[in-house]
Amino acid sequence: MHAKVFVTETNSFGCIQSDSMPVTVMTGPTPSLTGSNTGCLDNSSTYNYSSSLAANCDYSWSVNGGTILAYNGINSITVKWNNAGTNFISLTVVNTASGCDSTVMMPISVSSIAAPVIQPPVMSGCVPLKVDFTGNTPSPGQTYAWMFGDSFYSLAFNPSHTYTSAGSFTVTLITQNNTGCADTASGVVNVFESPDASFTHNYLGDTYFIDESKLILNNTSTGGSQYLWTFGTGDTANAFEPLYTYRTPGNYMITLTALNATGCKDIMQYPIEVRLRESFFVPNAFTPNGNDVNDYFSIKEENLATFNIKIFNRWGEVIYTSKDKDFKWDGTYNGSTVKQGIYGYTITTTSFNGDEHTFNGTITLMK
Repeated sequence: MHAKVFVTETNSFGCIQSDSMPVTVMTGPTPSLTGSNTGCLDNSSTYNYSSSLAANCDYSWSVNGGTILAYNGINSITVKWNNAGTNFISLTVVNTASGCDSTVMMPISVSSIAAPVIQPPVMSGCVPLKVDFTGNTPSPGQTYAWMFGDSFYSLAFNPSHTYTSAGSFTVTLITQNNTGCADTASGVVNVFESPDASFTHNYLGDTYFIDESKLILNNTSTGGSQYLWTFGTGDTANAFEPLYTYRTPGNYMITLTALNATGCKDIMQYPIEVRLRESFFVPNAFTPNGNDVNDYFSIKEENLATFNIKIFNRWGEVIYTSKDKDFKWDGTYNGSTVKQGIYGYTITTTSFNGDEHTFNGTITLMK
């Protein structure tokens, strides 16, 4: 386009003089930019010069708050954002033939996102394995999506998950903020198969009598390579099916722990009731006549821990008591021989296992 520039000069006396000069007006470049006006910290975005490329033009890009990672020709750049907040991209286009230039700026709102963390205290263990994921502190508006690798998922920022089968599972965590910025982390959880501890013994639901019984253990475990037995007495054994003998009455718990090569274990328990055979015999008559034959009323017992006997006359009066299992009643009361007849008794016993029993009966005193 052509134009004229006019100049008029007037001096102090009012004299006027004019002149003119032809001017050629060149058209300057009119650059414009395309690309998202939002960005994510530590992420990259691409921005383009959207006008038509003109001949004899130089293009100069600059970025505030980020780093140019790549020039995609002269009309496009890829930027990594280093600072959160409002940053800028500018493009200056210079027409080298005319010297005309123009600059366009685009403000970019860059937001940050807390990096996702897969940080459980353990990443391997035995079935069932509970994994507590920790380490995530979300920014406002930040969401989380967990995929645990076994068809289960969670939207919590620090979830817990229990693996119920063995295998190697890839855990993926995707986090996103309210401006669309996203980040991903992954990790691997290794879950090992556990053995199955199982056994029976020949006194399930029955009583083991000391000096009369033999304990037979049947180990039906699978997947184990080592075994630990405890018998409730402080004794242990490592054999597959050990031999064991109980020597003291009581109620005990037999425990089998099965372990495999990965250190996984399983436990099974069964109780056993261990007893001494307890018995006593009470005669029904005695003859305290001094002939050294059946002169005393006494009993025969086996394995009684405590003993108490009370003998009554026909009116219910206690005429004899003893706590001695080896007692011998000679048929006297207060130093005198009682009359011939039938006398009642009550016997109370306690076994070595703490069981109490009471027996009532009669004894005939004959002269």
